[in-house]
Amino acid sequence: MFALLVGAVGGGVDFSYANAVRVEMQAAADSAVLAASVPSLDDTKREAVAGTVFAAAMPPDHEFIEPPTVTVDLSEDGVVKIDASGRVATKFAKLIGFSSIDINASAVAAQSVRRPEIAFVLDVSGSMRAFMGVDRRINVLKQSTKTLIDTVNKNAVPSSPPAYAIVPFNMNVNVGAANTSFVTESTHALFAGTSWAGCVLERAGAGANSDAYNQFSSGADGKWHAYIWPPEPNSGGSCSNRSDGTNSGYLSVVTNPIGVYKAQTAGPNYNCVRHAITPLEEDPSAVKSAIDKLTAESNMGTIIAPGVAWGMRVLSESEPFTQGEPESKKVRKIIVVLTDGEQTTEAEYGTRPTCNAATNSVTPFEFDPQNFGLAGKKLTTYGARDEFSAYGFIRDSDPFGSNPASWSDVADDLYKVSMEACDNAKAYGTLGIEIFSIAVSADAGPGTKTYDLLKNCASDEAHFFYAADSKALETAFQKIADEIVSVHLTK
Repeated sequence: MFALLVGAVGGGVDFSYANAVRVEMQAAADSAVLAASVPSLDDTKREAVAGTVFAAAMPPDHEFIEPPTVTVDLSEDGVVKIDASGRVATKFAKLIGFSSIDINASAVAAQSVRRPEIAFVLDVSGSMRAFMGVDRRINVLKQSTKTLIDTVNKNAVPSSPPAYAIVPFNMNVNVGAANTSFVTESTHALFAGTSWAGCVLERAGAGANSDAYNQFSSGADGKWHAYIWPPEPNSGGSCSNRSDGTNSGYLSVVTNPIGVYKAQTAGPNYNCVRHAITPLEEDPSAVKSAIDKLTAESNMGTIIAPGVAWGMRVLSESEPFTQGEPESKKVRKIIVVLTDGEQTTEAEYGTRPTCNAATNSVTPFEFDPQNFGLAGKKLTTYGARDEFSAYGFIRDSDPFGSNPASWSDVADDLYKVSMEACDNAKAYGTLGIEIFSIAVSADAGPGTKTYDLLKNCASDEAHFFYAADSKALETAFQKIADEIVSVHLTK
């Protein structure tokens, strides 16, 4: 009789202990299901990862009759479920016939139902041809980007299909030669002998990094001017794109065959990035096909701002690109921006040592930024010491009004305009655009302006990555994919 009394009273202690173990088992199951749900994890490894994480999370001093079992169930819609079970021995309840108590816990994790809209803003300048281990940077980038797309699509919720855009850049962006509706002067007389290749000059002042667009406006929110590298002096000097001795023609004009993407061609399209924007697209095969076509070509410098600005514009639901969904808590707008070196124009490295002493042989040389929809000062008589950019001759025509006296001052201008582009994107609408940034190679490593820029451009420190080698670049894209999928507990 006494044993029955002790068993009955002590049983409460046993069941209280079992409940405490159940709470710990549930916490371990929650940790295990999140670990097993990492999108980039191979399905064959999920059960092993779940078991390892579960075992590490369970305190080792519990008196299990046998080790708990953990099973993983994978559903086709990206949901991962974990069931854990075990039995603990009793001390008192066994006196009344209960030698053990069964304990169970389950946890379910699923991807967020928010639709991801991702703009890949990718550096395709000549330096991306450099090797990164056994392969070129551009090739590692292309494969890593496609792997991210595969991971996100594999874990996508059918009701919220992901969409992707590609924005290649060097010193400018190509919006596509068919998009003449929001571009002015695409048939400018300087295109004689060729045609507009699709690049644009960035609008002056507040319009440079703005998403605002009014097709009837003549101000900062108006159309973009077709990119035209103006004819430079032909008499002496070392100008990049020499004229025929006048301001209305070139010494030569080169038109590349279809499918040839060389940027350094003589004439109005000189240095225009030949890879056009791919607007938001839900078909992953079409996006990956566009990525496969990317090449890194020799060019005259790198500026991040146009890429980020157009990344914002392709994510927007308003003109000129309208494929983006209206801003809401059901949509997650994301920019992934990557570059592999300092922002610069190649003139900094002595590519034009005497162009600023060159003149025309027929008519006096003149460059007026206003004729191209740009800000800055008019140049007369002599050529520019700087290379032409989407903002004009930065050191010479001074489009940002900073009066740069050195290449360091030009670098400061580029930092400011690119940081403004990042800030504008992050402040977009009411919810903002999320920015992941990747600095590739030591040329964009710690101590460089680009490293600091990309770190500050990112939405937070966890959204910034430095990839010194190909493995680090692949890992960066893998981590971004995992973050985009946003696995969370549902039970």
